[in-house]
Amino acid sequence: MKTSTETLAAALHILANDIQSVDGVANAAILEAALRLEEQGARIKRLEEAGKNLRECAGWLVYPMSWSTSYAVCAEVAIKVWDKEAKP
Repeated sequence: MKTSTETLAAALHILANDIQSVDGVANAAILEAALRLEEQGARIKRLEEAGKNLRECAGWLVYPMSWSTSYAVCAEVAIKVWDKEAKP
């Protein structure tokens, strides 16, 4: 069984607050790990949504009679969102 990313990040936040370290390095590292997990989870969700939008636009290719400027706009917007999210 895998722990969800959300649960793991929440546990790391708790550890970052509760661990006793003299110099605070362990706390800082654990907190940074929690924040990065949250960032990556949010980014994955945005990429999944962008991919869904691209698939919807691509669905228009099945029905070429319905092509219009709407298709071009849909594809252009979806690709821009994907490109923005896909960059590290």
